[in-house]
Amino acid sequence: MSRLICVSNRVALPDATETSGGLAVAVRELLCQRAGLWIGWSGNISDRSEFDIHHGRFSAVTLDMTAEEHEGAYLGYANSVLWPVFHNRLDLARFDRNFYGSYAAYNIRLAVVIASLVRPGDQIWVHDYHFMILGRLLRAQGIENQIGFFLHIPMPPPEAFLAIPEFRELASSLAAYDLVGCQTTNDVGNMLACLRAATGAELLPSGRLSIAGEAFHVGSFPISVDSQTFAMAGHQPRNTTIKRVLGVDRLDYTKGLPQKFRGFAHLLRAYPHFRRQTVLTQIAAPTRDSVEVYADIRQELEGISGSINGEYGDVDWMPVHYIHRSIPRKRLRALYRSAAVGFVTPLRDGMNLTAKEYIASQDAADPGVLILSRFAGAAEELQQAILVNPYCVEELGDALAQALAMPLAERQSRHAALYATISRRDTTTWATDFLEHLKRAGADMRTRYISSPAA
Repeated sequence: MSRLICVSNRVALPDATETSGGLAVAVRELLCQRAGLWIGWSGNISDRSEFDIHHGRFSAVTLDMTAEEHEGAYLGYANSVLWPVFHNRLDLARFDRNFYGSYAAYNIRLAVVIASLVRPGDQIWVHDYHFMILGRLLRAQGIENQIGFFLHIPMPPPEAFLAIPEFRELASSLAAYDLVGCQTTNDVGNMLACLRAATGAELLPSGRLSIAGEAFHVGSFPISVDSQTFAMAGHQPRNTTIKRVLGVDRLDYTKGLPQKFRGFAHLLRAYPHFRRQTVLTQIAAPTRDSVEVYADIRQELEGISGSINGEYGDVDWMPVHYIHRSIPRKRLRALYRSAAVGFVTPLRDGMNLTAKEYIASQDAADPGVLILSRFAGAAEELQQAILVNPYCVEELGDALAQALAMPLAERQSRHAALYATISRRDTTTWATDFLEHLKRAGADMRTRYISSPAA
């Protein structure tokens, strides 16, 4: 069997005892089956040019970033240009022309490492916005293997994408992949519109896209969770006196956390009978603390939560429990199970697996209620959730009141439909589905060019 080579920003080592879920779970399983390689950043910053190989049931290949690469490629281009633009936050983007040079240089260095390790027949699966141009650079190294790309974050509309100074380079580089995957059909639509606007891409009768005669596939592959693992969370009896509203997010401006807190404040203000009966537990794991905008949002959340607790709290009841750290997976599953409401309200999100994890963790006999942003990718599948506009704090508060008062029969009906949706596929089926499509897309490399690339 051919090997699978996965490329992502961070990797899990073969001897790691716990993975963060989602992508990591699926990738580890497949790499173990195919004795594959997982390639990415070590997490270290140094001037070392060598890469390290960690052996086990699969092999992890890690390389350090230089200080310039970390500042320009990672913090700069990936997370201060692509991340905000792809989440429709052009106001937060920093368009520094030096960033792209660092981004390209790091991708080139990674392409050289991959080229030294790849064998004929290996499948290469590149993950996310950190490596949009990597496929083109691998082709320049002479690699003719099947190469797929999956975008985990949302694809923006053309009016946002075209604001990136290097939009043509990014768009044309995607044509070097045999298959480009997105989370939702809406993302695929935006992808097609962006490629047309940026490069004049044509949709062929075969369903493939063509850019300057180079043909490739684009499709939707919504990532999922291992519903069985979360269903085994065990019996976690709910507190019948205090109902928990649970939010689990990374500390990021795309997650709508200030709006969520203010929506909860609206619940306490407009529906006073829920006071002393409800708490909001918000877990906000730290992320990119060295970027100024993330420090700002942390300070804002601490101020809002303190204000709500000061106005409505008492010595024996604090309405907001704000936790700024990661929670172990086992503990998180128990929290999901015990929460009366899953409060998932990002302003924009590629998928948001928290919503699916919450549904999978519920007791079918007495399930909680999912409140979900219309602008999360998961909303395309999870239509039986209470769908909300996360920008409207009054709507968020009203949705909380609806969820907390929802009759058992309605909760059971909504949960049954939602669980049926997420249980149809797990992380492994998501990954194998993508790789099967990649195999078909790249089966005959002679069909990559439908005409002369210069035509």
